[in-house]
Amino acid sequence: NTNEIPRQTGVLRLHLDADQGCVDELRFHPAYIKRYPTPHPVPAEKGMGKVVRRRVRDLSKELGKTVFEVEAEDLVLRGFDCPPVPIRPEPGAADTDTDTDGDTDGDTTAGE
Repeated sequence: NTNEIPRQTGVLRLHLDADQGCVDELRFHPAYIKRYPTPHPVPAEKGMGKVVRRRVRDLSKELGKTVFEVEAEDLVLRGFDCPPVPIRPEPGAADTDTDTDGDTDGDTTAGE
């Protein structure tokens, strides 16, 4: 077989909970690079989708993430814990800068 192995890729979509600003869902749309007429990404469906999803699962095991849901051709992760503190400061929140030169690098020398 002299054909090059198709390059595997995908699109990762992140959905945030609008109320809390936390990750609500990660969704991976598998794809691969089709060679003809010119190299371009296309959705990995059916057999090729299985190949790409298997590779993502195998690589994810090393990170301790192994429980994916499969929806259509996508891999989905849900059930993320929301941190107890806001990700973004609330409007009008006090400035947490403790140095005196107006930046946030911790020193008191202006411009450095």
